[in-house]
Amino acid sequence: MDYDKILLYYLLLESLEEKPKPRHIRHIHNTTVEGVTSHPLLKDVEEYQHHHHAYGEIYTHDNIVASAAALQNTWYQLTIFDKNGPYHECVNDHTNDHITVGLTGDYMINCAVTLFDAQTQDWEFAIYTNNGANYLDNVECQATTLAASKVLSTAFCGIVSLTANDTVEVWYKCISAAAQDVTVKLVNLSLFRML
Repeated sequence: MDYDKILLYYLLLESLEEKPKPRHIRHIHNTTVEGVTSHPLLKDVEEYQHHHHAYGEIYTHDNIVASAAALQNTWYQLTIFDKNGPYHECVNDHTNDHITVGLTGDYMINCAVTLFDAQTQDWEFAIYTNNGANYLDNVECQATTLAASKVLSTAFCGIVSLTANDTVEVWYKCISAAAQDVTVKLVNLSLFRML
């Protein structure tokens, strides 16, 4: 990455602030930038940023529908998402409970889950891609629900390599018993392409 471009970009942002500022003179490797308003490198930075940033988010808030786990230690896709968040170069699709990646690259994936169960059970959550075809073992967590439907929260994240058009989903399983239900009250799945 060209650090001159990054510095010029931040100088441009600084010059666009609403409050009046004195003119600044900065020296960048024998290049003087005075009151930056345009520079050939800035166009490159903006194009790089536009074509390399990618992010997406789906979530649900105040869900009351339980998710079933008929079999013990069997993965099921979490299908309660009901809202799309901000996005760029990705496709948020809460109706199909996944985010479609727009650009190939390394992504930080974050997932936060708030859940409860009438019984004490051990649950596992993980990120899969492409409708359950690929299990990402570095983006997962386990949580033990408490009796009497006490609410608990957990979060997990990891960096993974994804290819354009991959779908990213949240899956869950009960590892302690069969024929169990868990209510995921809140869940947020987001991803951001690392530059």
